[in-house]
Amino acid sequence: MNVPHKDTHNVMQAVMIYLGEKTEWSDIKKVISKPAFKKDLMDFDKDHINDRKLKAVQRFTKLDEFNYAHMSKISEAAAALCTWVKAVEEYAQALKVVNPKLEKKRIAEEKVAGMVAELEAMENKYNSMMAELAALEEEFRILMDQMDIYKRTLEKLSLQIDRGEMLVSGLGGEKVRWSASQLHLEDMYEKLVGDCLMAAAFTSFMGPYPNDYRIEINTAVKKFVKHYHIPHDPNFTFSSFMSTEAQVREWQMKELPTDDFSTENAVLIQKSDKWCTNIDPQNQANNFLKKKCGKNLHVIDFKDKKYVTLVERACSKGQIVLLEDI
Repeated sequence: MNVPHKDTHNVMQAVMIYLGEKTEWSDIKKVISKPAFKKDLMDFDKDHINDRKLKAVQRFTKLDEFNYAHMSKISEAAAALCTWVKAVEEYAQALKVVNPKLEKKRIAEEKVAGMVAELEAMENKYNSMMAELAALEEEFRILMDQMDIYKRTLEKLSLQIDRGEMLVSGLGGEKVRWSASQLHLEDMYEKLVGDCLMAAAFTSFMGPYPNDYRIEINTAVKKFVKHYHIPHDPNFTFSSFMSTEAQVREWQMKELPTDDFSTENAVLIQKSDKWCTNIDPQNQANNFLKKKCGKNLHVIDFKDKKYVTLVERACSKGQIVLLEDI
């Protein structure tokens, strides 16, 4: 490390004087290279700086260029240390003025402590005189508190009785609804096996077929389930079983057509683990997927010669790929 700028050297010498270190540049380098250098600055005992150190540092701080504005043009680190040296010097100078005042304060506090002791003795005498009055007031207060407790208890019980009557009246109607919901859920649970079987068949086989074929195949599946007496919902529909009304409304807000066939296709895209092929002459599926997936959808043209590379790159980033014009 070369010899630093003269002004930087002056700042470092002032720091070394405060720390009680040698001020040669070779010694300065050793000190600032220590891991504990920053901690030494933070823990510096600024309350006990002797006049010899202060005068030695003032030899540098009186220089016109010993200021943050000038040093920041040379080195931000040196500018920060310059500020630290100045602050320590100002603190030490202020301490010379403050210490005599602190001593006067200590003497005054001792006098005040003596007066406070006299005051405490008088207060103790006063407290003993007030004890008898306090005992009488306490007895009166206890009687009044008991009366207030009885009054609040009565009010609380009256309020609880009123609320209980309101609750019983309100729950009378809820019981009917809860009972109906319980029966409905039990019925759905009993029919879950057959419904899951039909949903799995739909997901596995119905995707490639148009609406009329789906209806025909689904009717055959229902006959199979009914033939083998598998519990199922006779009004089973794939889209309502595999999605919620809120999901369907959200899809329709993103330009999904409102017919059952389109809703079934959206469910297949959402639930199927396989990639989906869409015959989409009117771009309905295309628009829906772009609205639904947003920025996470990577659209690739099949005619692009680099489409394989683009697909691999998109998949590696976890993006959804829409391959157009196959």
